[in-house]
Amino acid sequence: MLKACLKFLLPPSHHKAHALRRQIEWTLPMGTNIICHLKDKFKIKNKKRWSQIMYMNYLLKFKHKELTNRGNYNLENTYLLALDGDMDFRPEAVTMLLDLMKKNIKTGAVCGRIHPLGSGLMKWYQSFEYAIGHWLQKSTEHVIGCVLCSPGCFSLFRASCIHGGIMKTYATVSTSPKDFVQYDQGEDRWLCTLLLQNGYRVAYAAACDAYTCK
Repeated sequence: MLKACLKFLLPPSHHKAHALRRQIEWTLPMGTNIICHLKDKFKIKNKKRWSQIMYMNYLLKFKHKELTNRGNYNLENTYLLALDGDMDFRPEAVTMLLDLMKKNIKTGAVCGRIHPLGSGLMKWYQSFEYAIGHWLQKSTEHVIGCVLCSPGCFSLFRASCIHGGIMKTYATVSTSPKDFVQYDQGEDRWLCTLLLQNGYRVAYAAACDAYTCK
């Protein structure tokens, strides 16, 4: 994937084995680090929510502590961009999400507008789903009050909002079918509900475009 995006082969600079995962790290020519976590499904639960819990805790606890020890570091100005593997977007789209974040310190999450590409039945279904869910419902929610769900396919989260109690509650283990539906199948809405319950806002940037890959 890196070779296809960068147009050249970049060997890993670090390769570490941990108790619950394997970590591979690349350092780009300008100094940016790309870190890939390979989860051990026999030690960490399956499903997207537990992958989110793993990397969010890595960033909010381990990396946050590491950066804080180096000097001045503020979680209020730290953001997590959540993406699906098939999303395509331009840097300007992330800038629009950041601009909306900066307007209100109580905004905990912002999502963009998704455009399905390709052809066939799946594309038709996604076009209908996004037309209702993103282009109509979220636009209305944003105007009259607050968006209720920021989908994980393309969303920006403020680190200070999900750090601490919200992250701990988000990691609740499912013990019943009802819990499984709420926590593991509706993980995006569950996280946004926790943000709303703690007094934060969820916003929608209609001008921020992202695309599903063909």
